[in-house]
Amino acid sequence: MTGQPDFGAVTLLAVKMRATDNLSQRSSRMINVIATRKLRVWSAAGGWSAPQPTRSIAWAFADACKAEYGAKLADARIDLKTLIAAALREQLGTSHQGIKVAMRWTGAGERTVKNWFAGTHGPSGEHLIALAHHSDAVLEAFLVMASRPSAVATAKLSEVRERLLETVGFIDRLTAKGGADDGVTGHVGR
Repeated sequence: MTGQPDFGAVTLLAVKMRATDNLSQRSSRMINVIATRKLRVWSAAGGWSAPQPTRSIAWAFADACKAEYGAKLADARIDLKTLIAAALREQLGTSHQGIKVAMRWTGAGERTVKNWFAGTHGPSGEHLIALAHHSDAVLEAFLVMASRPSAVATAKLSEVRERLLETVGFIDRLTAKGGADDGVTGHVGR
């Protein structure tokens, strides 16, 4: 496309095809795309961000719910069961293996978990707690819906603290060897 036409809040896809004997009316409509969309993403640190590239179904769902060209809903009006479904599909995928993982996490039956993934039913309180325990995506979705951004930040800080403590422990073990090979990179300390 030439220039910078503005068609409003729509996604445009420009395709160039060379006309050959293999190009038919049907094949001209058969286009597969792996899309990365620029959407607002929520974070504990700053709330909703400026649009940024993402392929997350959860943020696409949130965009459809919140945007002026969508449902124009406030955060508190977004459907939890659908957001949980999006978070589960994002973290575990849509395969049968992902469903089995969620079943192990919660002890719920296969049909129940399939309903969660489909967004037709939400998890019970007990199952939601188990999902949030194992899935950062579900925990974050729940805390966003509860309008508790500070709780998301606290959860993230706890995770960062744990990783920092592991790193400090690793550094302590390396320096305690007094210059010995670190056993990982082959480098000699000090």
